[in-house]
Amino acid sequence: MRILTPYWTHEPVTTNFFDEVDRVFADLAKTSPAARVSRNFNLAGEIAESAEHYLMSFDLPGMKKEDIKIEMKENILTISGERKQEARPEGTKNVQSFERVYGAFKKSFSLPTTVDEDKIEAQYENGVLSLYLPKTPVAQAKTIEINSEKGNFFGKSLADSTAAH
Repeated sequence: MRILTPYWTHEPVTTNFFDEVDRVFADLAKTSPAARVSRNFNLAGEIAESAEHYLMSFDLPGMKKEDIKIEMKENILTISGERKQEARPEGTKNVQSFERVYGAFKKSFSLPTTVDEDKIEAQYENGVLSLYLPKTPVAQAKTIEINSEKGNFFGKSLADSTAAH
């Protein structure tokens, strides 16, 4: 039985038996289970912004909601978790190809002060984690009227200073 290996288009197909054996062993070295397990799981995603909110989404295929943790502390949003290796069916001890990546991940984001922390929402569906981060209402400029009445703070203060003289 021939070992199943990933197809690499950049390597030539050979007809020499010894070259083919060398290629198979080279492929096995590239895709060894130990090398794949030691790689970190990379949290891939995107962030979009509108006038009212930020929307973050991350691909986390094959994970359970319970294995994902989202924390907010001192304006730092941290997403962490672990993608665990699935148990193999009985009788499948020899792995022919190992391309999935497993392991722990952790990614932190420094959020702008315009994010309303109390209204952040998270959803996990079909292997995609989505976060809705609403912005706080922007402070509106307030027009300050100039008064010349004597009943306000400055009128009282000026009356007190002229009485003292």
